[in-house]
Amino acid sequence: MLLIRQAGSTVTLLGSKFGASDYSLGVLVGQSEAAQCTWISDTAMVARVRPGVQDEWGVLVTIDGKHGNSIAKAYFYDPPVASSVSIKNGPTTGGTRLSLFGNNFGYIDYSPTVSVGTGKCTDVQWKSVCALICCPKTFWSQ
Repeated sequence: MLLIRQAGSTVTLLGSKFGASDYSLGVLVGQSEAAQCTWISDTAMVARVRPGVQDEWGVLVTIDGKHGNSIAKAYFYDPPVASSVSIKNGPTTGGTRLSLFGNNFGYIDYSPTVSVGTGKCTDVQWKSVCALICCPKTFWSQ
């Protein structure tokens, strides 16, 4: 089975024995069932993948509830990207709350971690797919 990643969250799966007609198809990406699966032919199907966070996930096809072959590490989500912060400087002792903006921070709170300089943020709060709030402990290693 071959997985072709397309723009957005739609993937095309190429393989064999998907059936001669539109059966009850399913696709699992990691532990998440695809939101929608469309049979194209005995060798092709399209699936709409649910939102997730960065990692490499296995893909498993099901037909009428029966598991078929799987591909390990076949699908990955785009990694998080930070593009700006709300403040540009603060005390070296940390403790200044800052907002971090970017993309791909997840569609729900997946307990993100954030580091600023050599210090990890405490109390990281997920706000949206493009915003986090954190409080750096320190900006310098001790």
